[in-house]
Amino acid sequence: MASHEPKWWLGEPLWETVVKHGLRAATYFWPGSEVNKGPWTCPKEFCKFYNVSVPFEERVDTVLSYFDLPAEEMPAFMTLYFEDPDHQGHK
Repeated sequence: MASHEPKWWLGEPLWETVVKHGLRAATYFWPGSEVNKGPWTCPKEFCKFYNVSVPFEERVDTVLSYFDLPAEEMPAFMTLYFEDPDHQGHK
């Protein structure tokens, strides 16, 4: 879905639920995570907009680096999107 307007994104995404409970969430290229809706504001350090040119290894390394953060800064919930399984599923 190309629209970033909240009205087109129904339901409550998991990262929004996590934030509502006072925890940190991180999304890496997850569809819809760039939509500011509810308490979720897509924080720059934990919300990466989709960019097909970023290699898979860099994506994984970035998310794994979150585990090296101090406990009070580490996200309690993390997503990582790979387009290949999604594209294959739509064929």
